[in-house]
Amino acid sequence: MLATQYEEVVVDRLFAGNVQLIKALQPLVEAAESTLQLDEAKRARTILRVDAGSGTLVDLNCLLCRGYEVMAKEYSGQRVLRLTKTVTEWVQASDWSERSFDWVTEPLTGYVRPVQRIAVRCRRQDGTFSYGILICSLSAEQVLAVRKRLIPPRSWLPSGSVAKSCGNVRE
Repeated sequence: MLATQYEEVVVDRLFAGNVQLIKALQPLVEAAESTLQLDEAKRARTILRVDAGSGTLVDLNCLLCRGYEVMAKEYSGQRVLRLTKTVTEWVQASDWSERSFDWVTEPLTGYVRPVQRIAVRCRRQDGTFSYGILICSLSAEQVLAVRKRLIPPRSWLPSGSVAKSCGNVRE
């Protein structure tokens, strides 16, 4: 687990080769809480970015209940495909013509706190699309404020990581 602002490893754990992130997330978060002495107030100021491997509703709700802000990718490929069908107008990204995005319009259910969901699609080399759903508990204004404070504008969404953010869900 990496503290981005400090670029320091906060928790370093070795799990068995068959342990996926979905099983390791809670122990890693608990270890980080201990290392960083994260009380309720500090957790409220902490953003956890998790990959699709732990972006389940249960995992995200656990983090939200503990007071964290989250930025994650949807875990369920079936849910990704269902939610992308609610997009009313795909907006083409200005920096990469093969990527487009828009808000998910399906009413939010199941989360213990409000979150925003953005559908992203990326055209693959074979012409099909891969899809992803980004989930964020921050408001758009908070995301922009964090971006300005922590991340140089040119490196905010490097094309390699953006392509990976679409995941492996095909239409």
